[in-house]
Amino acid sequence: MTIERWQQEFADRLRNKMNERGWGIRKTAKESGLSIMTISKYVNALVVPRCTELMKLANAFSVNPSYFIEFGEPVEFRNKEVIDNGI
Repeated sequence: MTIERWQQEFADRLRNKMNERGWGIRKTAKESGLSIMTISKYVNALVVPRCTELMKLANAFSVNPSYFIEFGEPVEFRNKEVIDNGI
Protein backbone atom coordinates (compact mmCIF):
# COMPACT_ATOMS: atom_id res chain seq x y z
CA MET A 1 0.00 0.00 0.00
CA THR A 2 1.35 3.40 -0.90
CA ILE A 3 1.50 6.20 1.65
CA GLU A 4 -1.05 8.13 -0.41
CA ARG A 5 -3.52 5.26 -0.27
CA TRP A 6 -2.87 4.87 3.45
CA GLN A 7 -3.59 8.56 3.99
CA GLN A 8 -6.83 8.23 2.04
CA GLU A 9 -7.90 5.12 3.96
CA PHE A 10 -7.23 6.90 7.25
CA ALA A 11 -9.17 9.97 6.07
CA ASP A 12 -12.10 7.80 4.98
CA ARG A 13 -12.27 6.03 8.33
CA LEU A 14 -12.05 9.29 10.24
CA ARG A 15 -14.82 10.85 8.14
CA ASN A 16 -16.90 7.71 8.67
CA LYS A 17 -16.64 8.02 12.45
CA MET A 18 -17.36 11.73 12.27
CA ASN A 19 -20.47 11.06 10.18
CA GLU A 20 -21.63 8.33 12.57
CA ARG A 21 -21.51 10.82 15.44
CA GLY A 22 -22.79 13.74 13.44
CA TRP A 23 -19.57 15.63 14.17
CA GLY A 24 -18.02 18.22 11.94
CA ILE A 25 -14.39 19.27 11.99
CA ARG A 26 -14.90 21.72 14.88
CA LYS A 27 -16.64 19.18 17.12
CA THR A 28 -14.03 16.52 16.32
CA ALA A 29 -11.27 18.98 17.18
CA LYS A 30 -12.94 19.91 20.46
CA GLU A 31 -13.61 16.31 21.50
CA SER A 32 -10.11 15.11 20.60
CA GLY A 33 -8.17 18.10 21.85
CA LEU A 34 -6.59 18.57 18.43
CA SER A 35 -6.73 21.74 16.37
CA ILE A 36 -9.31 22.42 13.68
CA MET A 37 -6.48 22.74 11.16
CA THR A 38 -5.10 19.34 12.14
CA ILE A 39 -8.47 17.61 11.75
CA SER A 40 -8.97 19.36 8.41
CA LYS A 41 -5.63 18.03 7.17
CA TYR A 42 -6.61 14.52 8.26
CA VAL A 43 -10.01 14.47 6.58
CA ASN A 44 -8.50 15.87 3.39
CA ALA A 45 -5.86 13.11 3.38
CA LEU A 46 -2.98 15.58 3.55
CA VAL A 47 -1.29 14.04 6.59
CA VAL A 48 -1.75 11.19 9.04
CA PRO A 49 -1.50 11.47 12.81
CA ARG A 50 1.44 10.74 15.02
CA CYS A 51 0.90 8.20 17.79
CA THR A 52 -0.24 10.69 20.42
CA GLU A 53 -2.71 12.28 18.01
CA LEU A 54 -4.01 8.89 16.95
CA MET A 55 -4.65 8.02 20.60
CA LYS A 56 -6.59 11.26 21.09
CA LEU A 57 -8.78 10.48 18.09
CA ALA A 58 -9.35 6.90 19.22
CA ASN A 59 -10.32 8.10 22.69
CA ALA A 60 -12.67 10.74 21.30
CA PHE A 61 -14.49 8.11 19.24
CA SER A 62 -14.17 5.32 21.84
CA VAL A 63 -12.49 2.97 19.39
CA ASN A 64 -9.30 0.97 19.40
CA PRO A 65 -6.54 2.94 17.60
CA SER A 66 -6.19 0.01 15.20
CA TYR A 67 -9.56 1.01 13.68
CA PHE A 68 -7.81 3.94 12.04
CA ILE A 69 -4.57 2.28 10.95
CA GLU A 70 -4.95 -1.43 10.18
CA PHE A 71 -5.79 -1.98 6.53
CA GLY A 72 -4.47 -5.49 5.94
CA GLU A 73 -1.34 -4.62 4.00
CA PRO A 74 1.89 -2.85 4.89
CA VAL A 75 2.61 0.75 4.00
CA GLU A 76 5.52 1.27 1.61
CA PHE A 77 7.81 3.96 3.01
CA ARG A 78 9.91 5.58 0.33
CA ASN A 79 12.11 7.77 2.46
CA LYS A 80 12.60 9.40 5.84
CA GLU A 81 10.72 12.51 4.70
CA VAL A 82 7.45 10.57 4.76
CA ILE A 83 8.08 9.57 8.35
CA ASP A 84 8.92 13.15 9.31
CA ASN A 85 5.62 14.31 7.80
CA GLY A 86 3.43 12.59 10.29
CA ILE A 87 3.81 8.86 10.55
